[in-house]
Amino acid sequence: MLYLFLGIWGFCLGLFFSQIMRSELQTPGQNLFERTYIYNMVITVHAVTIIFFGVMPMAMGGFGNWFIPLYLSIPDMAFPRLNAFSFWLMPHSLFFAVNSVYIDKGLNAGWTLYPSLSSNMGSPGRSVDHAIIALHLAGMSSVFGSMNYMATVGGMRKDGVTSGRTSLFPLCLAATGVLLALSVPVLGGAITMLLLDRNWGGNFFRPMAGGSLINFQHLF
Repeated sequence: MLYLFLGIWGFCLGLFFSQIMRSELQTPGQNLFERTYIYNMVITVHAVTIIFFGVMPMAMGGFGNWFIPLYLSIPDMAFPRLNAFSFWLMPHSLFFAVNSVYIDKGLNAGWTLYPSLSSNMGSPGRSVDHAIIALHLAGMSSVFGSMNYMATVGGMRKDGVTSGRTSLFPLCLAATGVLLALSVPVLGGAITMLLLDRNWGGNFFRPMAGGSLINFQHLF
């Protein structure tokens, strides 16, 4: 249930930013925002909160932890402590994501964080760094939750209950967990390379130093 509460809160926050965007688009020329970069910041935070703190906690965390034990007739997930650790990473991730709004000019690089919008030249300050930390924590939560789903569905079925006799919903969550466990570390590597570019002299996405902006898009 904690996942569901967090997901509802994330949806409400994302909906709030969505209404701000619609208010600006509804009255063109009124300039509700004093600075143009604030609109880009609202778009970015809206997408990040909806995807990582609305859809993911509810679809994967909330419904998965609720329905998988019911479908498999088991008392709890395979790793309850890992499950709790996976959840408590999310509020810390949300803290860094919201905090990135109030630092410097805010997170206005787009939710995909493509260079060069997210480089030091495109987004000076620490707002993008806080967003990267938030995505790392959210990614760790997703990977740990995916491991728990795979272990639960694969190893805690009753004797004689094969995959063909298992309900489709737990199997779909386990398959989604496999995809997340394979893809999220790649995204984590991409934003880690971006963090190195911004703070420790990395040249992964700097064309002037031999890097390539397209590499980030491939990794993303």
